[in-house]
Amino acid sequence: MESFFPDKGEIIRELLKDPLIIKDDSKRINGSELQLDSSDLLQREALLANELNILDNLKTLSNLIKEVKANLHLLELENCYYSLQSLRKKMRNNAAFLKQSFNFQQSISIYVDTLHLELVTALYKILTNGFWKITENSIQFTSTLEWGKDNVHIEYDTFMDFVAQQYFPQGSLDNQAWFILDMANANSQEQVRAKLNTIIKDYMNLSSIVGMIKSSIFISGREISYENETDMLMFSKSSHGQNSVSTALTSFEAVCDFILDKLVFRDRKTLSYELGPLFNTEFTKFVKNNASIILESLDSPLKNLVSVINNKLTRLASESEVANWSYSGKEIQDLLMNKQLYYNLLLDKVLESHISEIRDIFEDPKKSWQNLDVVELVRVSGNIDAMNEKIGKNDTNVQNEKEHQTAASKDDDWNWEVDDDADAWGDEIDVNIDDEEEKTTQEVEKEPEEEENAWDEAWAIEENIDDASLENGKKPFKVHDVGLLNKDHIDVTQLPKLFLAISQNFKSAFTDSHVDEQYFAYKYNLLQTSYVAMCTTNFSHNWCQLYVDMRYLIERDENLYRIKELTRNVLETRLNMKYRIVCKLIKHQLTEFRENERNPSWDATIEKLLPYISKEIVRPLEKIRGEEGSRYLLSFLNFLYNDCVTNEILKWQIISEVNSENLGELVSLLVNNTDIQLLTKEPSYKKMREKFAIMGKFLPLHLKEIMEMFYNGDFYLFGTDELIQWIELLFADTPLRRNAIDDIYEIRGAALDD
Repeated sequence: MESFFPDKGEIIRELLKDPLIIKDDSKRINGSELQLDSSDLLQREALLANELNILDNLKTLSNLIKEVKANLHLLELENCYYSLQSLRKKMRNNAAFLKQSFNFQQSISIYVDTLHLELVTALYKILTNGFWKITENSIQFTSTLEWGKDNVHIEYDTFMDFVAQQYFPQGSLDNQAWFILDMANANSQEQVRAKLNTIIKDYMNLSSIVGMIKSSIFISGREISYENETDMLMFSKSSHGQNSVSTALTSFEAVCDFILDKLVFRDRKTLSYELGPLFNTEFTKFVKNNASIILESLDSPLKNLVSVINNKLTRLASESEVANWSYSGKEIQDLLMNKQLYYNLLLDKVLESHISEIRDIFEDPKKSWQNLDVVELVRVSGNIDAMNEKIGKNDTNVQNEKEHQTAASKDDDWNWEVDDDADAWGDEIDVNIDDEEEKTTQEVEKEPEEEENAWDEAWAIEENIDDASLENGKKPFKVHDVGLLNKDHIDVTQLPKLFLAISQNFKSAFTDSHVDEQYFAYKYNLLQTSYVAMCTTNFSHNWCQLYVDMRYLIERDENLYRIKELTRNVLETRLNMKYRIVCKLIKHQLTEFRENERNPSWDATIEKLLPYISKEIVRPLEKIRGEEGSRYLLSFLNFLYNDCVTNEILKWQIISEVNSENLGELVSLLVNNTDIQLLTKEPSYKKMREKFAIMGKFLPLHLKEIMEMFYNGDFYLFGTDELIQWIELLFADTPLRRNAIDDIYEIRGAALDD
């Protein structure tokens, strides 16, 4: 050093002026200057060099921060992303930065977090306020932008490629990616995550657009229009109040035009993937359901519009190239060219008008359809003695009826839905038996006076029946005197006459040979089904009058096969539900005998069962009269006497002496309260009641008295094994019982030999 600077003193004096070397007065002694040697200076030089290196490294971070800010300002968003990524790497690996205090590091890190948020916010604003403008009632898209104060030009395709590649490389947001994971501030991190999730949901997957289209396309009362000048898809309420066919088709065409002509391939593919199958299903369904309007004439404007939309949908499927959707348009094209369909649709319009006529009958405020006419009751010959089997087993249909029923059940591949209420039968026949049972049981449990009122209201058409015997609900009920009814005539409402006219008009209104015969049969059955469904709804409490009307209608026109089938189903469904309630009440009474035989409650029988049988089963079936009334009454008594009582008692292991009396009283009550004068001339009815009454008579007797009845021939209606089974249930195994059984076998055997 001396060779370069010979004046050493001068150098030292200059160095002593440097505040980095002499920092305070402690460096001076007695006012004289400190003596510095070269080694001390070199040490100090090294310290200064290290500090300069640290500051230089920290300056690198500062420059990167400035670079990120500059890129943000210039909207160089891709460069900004990479600058920010470099900054984060430097912060992780910069030794000088890592040696700084924790507070210093935390301050820098939090500041850099704000740069993350600013970058994502810029992306979000460009998407929401630039390329896309989505409101509650509109969608607007532009593929190029002049953005910011400097009107920076941004291309949508390039922009979205960058966003997808850098932020969603796997098609979803990765929470472990550096852009989120390196952030230290939880609040800023959550804001960044929320904005990125919105971007991928609404602008990568286009979920909000998909939702808006789904909630409006082919939806009644909604309308969609596409404005070419503003490139805007508009959503509004239909000016017609409801979605007319023309409005719906025009709306769908607007959506197709917007997707095809305005959107880039990326978004067109996304919407096709999300909406393509829905477009296919709903468009095809809509055209089929409204074919009668679209094909109103062979050169209908709506037909041409459907053809145009069909071509656009085919083009959209072809250009989108998505795996989950393909559309050829052949089905719609075939439908538009089908002349047979045109003629069938004319028949649909005739059907719709006739169903409206049926509905108008019941909407008459005067209810004039309820007016009664007295008609002759047609007697059907038949052997009632052969009708002890379950209801419906002896009902067989002629070959013609089977053929028409086959036509009625033929699958309707088109799913026309001519009218919302045209086939309402499903709602009428789908009865929850448990609910009906609970409802009817509650009705039976009403107080006597309430029962009478409810019953009077239920019969909308008067029967002129004396109910004096029903005033006291606690006493056994007697059925009404059917002798008061005219045996040769019966009352019907105006409905059969009205429907016969409608049916005749329907058959004569369309005689064109172009109509398919099976299709006509199907529609004719649909007319009958609709009629029965509406009648069932309006006869909810008076089902026996419904049956009388339907029976009279079938007698007037034997070709009403569908009505015949449904009428039988209605009656049997009603009766089967009532049978269940009767069975449940009897089982309840038998359980009461077994659990409390010395002091049983009779409420289940006297308060509920007997009134229910009289009001809900016997009286309605008596009103039906004719062969059907007799048959169903006979079938019910067979069910009551044998299935519900006799067979249930025979399941017991033993019958005590006390319960013998209880059961005898129960049988006596049932016999006395099921005396049906309508059946008095039927031999099977007499035998059934006589056998049941004898059972009630011998149940409380001693074995000696029972054997005396046997010797007198009182058990001629009982089989040998059946009689012995009763004796084994009633009496213990003693020599007396064995002798009695031997006598029965001996006498019955001798009788057979003779």
